[in-house]
Amino acid sequence: MCEGLDQKIIAIAVVVVLLLCGGYLIFFNNPGGSQAITATIQGKVTDSNGVALTGVSVSAGGKTSVTGIDGLYLFTLDKGNYNVEAKKMGYDTKTSSLSAPEGKTYVLNFTLSLTKPKEVILKVLTRHSSDITYNSKTAFLTSEIAKKYNIIDIKWYGISGTLWVDAIKLSNDFDIAWGGGPVLFDVLMNEKLLSPLTSNEIKSVLSQLPVEIGGMPLKRVKNSETMWAGAAISSFGFTLNKQYLKNENLPEPRKWMDLASEIYATTLPNPSIGTADALKSTSNTRIFEIILQGYGWNEGWQLLTRMGANSRIYDQSELVRDAAITGNIGIGTTIDFYGYTAQLENPELCKYILPEDGTLINPDPIALINTSPNPDAAQAFITWCLSIEGQKVWLIPTINRMPANPAVFNTTEGKLRPDLKEIYEITKEAAVITFSDDIATSYENSLMNYYSATIVRSQIKLTDFWMKLSSAYKSGKITKTQFNEFILKFGNPQHLEFIDPISGQKQKFTETFAISINSQMGSDASFRTKMVDAILKAAETQYDTFVNELKQITG
Repeated sequence: MCEGLDQKIIAIAVVVVLLLCGGYLIFFNNPGGSQAITATIQGKVTDSNGVALTGVSVSAGGKTSVTGIDGLYLFTLDKGNYNVEAKKMGYDTKTSSLSAPEGKTYVLNFTLSLTKPKEVILKVLTRHSSDITYNSKTAFLTSEIAKKYNIIDIKWYGISGTLWVDAIKLSNDFDIAWGGGPVLFDVLMNEKLLSPLTSNEIKSVLSQLPVEIGGMPLKRVKNSETMWAGAAISSFGFTLNKQYLKNENLPEPRKWMDLASEIYATTLPNPSIGTADALKSTSNTRIFEIILQGYGWNEGWQLLTRMGANSRIYDQSELVRDAAITGNIGIGTTIDFYGYTAQLENPELCKYILPEDGTLINPDPIALINTSPNPDAAQAFITWCLSIEGQKVWLIPTINRMPANPAVFNTTEGKLRPDLKEIYEITKEAAVITFSDDIATSYENSLMNYYSATIVRSQIKLTDFWMKLSSAYKSGKITKTQFNEFILKFGNPQHLEFIDPISGQKQKFTETFAISINSQMGSDASFRTKMVDAILKAAETQYDTFVNELKQITG
């Protein structure tokens, strides 16, 4: 038994000796233990002019060295073959192959060239006229911020506001929306077509704007983010041609209600008033919304209908302004800067009136569209428009807009426009109505199309009845009571029934109904056409009926 134990002890001892000897041999055959042979890679990075570049990241094999002010880098790697990359923002990236088979130092230098920045052409949807877009583009493209973002051009797209949603979705590359009123921009926001204004530059300039003016906020904030900002402010009223009114022995109107008076029907069939189609003019649509909210739904439509009967209806709001200036009409419903420009250029002839029964001080927005392929550059343009430099465009004597940033009046250019500063102060004190953008947005599509059906497309029959009614009253063929009985029905949506093309039932154009179909009126062309045709048919039939009723009274 002892002999067996001795044999086991001897065997264990032999193994230990062998292991110790093996370790000794391994140690002396590889003095470095398990460490691999390393190579040192170093070099210098310069630009195309030979100037050392700092902040260049040089990488290979998972190692990175960043150059200092001397342009030098250095790191060690296991021996082997590598692709070494040098990169710095604003410069082209260079890659070189390196074979490092030995544990020594290898030198690899790089020369980086400035990358050519992407040239940006901005696409802007706008409701602004060519004088504004031309002057803005000319001034902006020479600005430092345009150079910083390499913006070389701006393409303007003057598409009707009713088509903006479809245009944005179809094109999918518009950068900016500018001009057209809060309701239009709220529609874009609700359709999730706007991105918030988030750049540090734009946040800085937004902080310079007043929070509100005339009770209206200058920015639309949603979930603590600014979705659009007013680049200018506007009021709404009418531009007079004093000579026309004098020649026709017509009074100067003071209120919106005055424009619905039979007094202005005396020049028909040559209208003394001009207005614009709601489907073609966002500013005149705003005027119609002011009237509806100021007078209420039914009375507001009565006023709009008689005003439409007194009017020549133009396809563009600019044409209304031009007609007032040239004397083709005596009164034109206009946004303020059209009226003030006419007044400043022709003080003996033209005059702008802020209605005593209420106007609205309106921010005219600018926003970033979420399809923009150039969001940083787009926000740079928006920043410029809101900055004092961009606001100087409004001071140009042919433009005369009210700035959103009143600090522009403290500049050299602003001090040359005391007349515009005075108008700005008058505008702030104007009689304003209590107005809701949410309410206006809730029925705007329906409003525009109802206006088109009952006033624009049926204007021949509308004007014919109004001429005959006004003439009968003026000549004494009907009494004031009889005249007022017609007035209560004329244009009142409670007295106009049409066949709803969807339900087949009789319907009245109440505010509730207008809201209920508003979304579909904006998005479904087939539905819109059927609805407008049904309303048009009912309106023309009603005007014919009124004519026949008047004939029965007058004989």
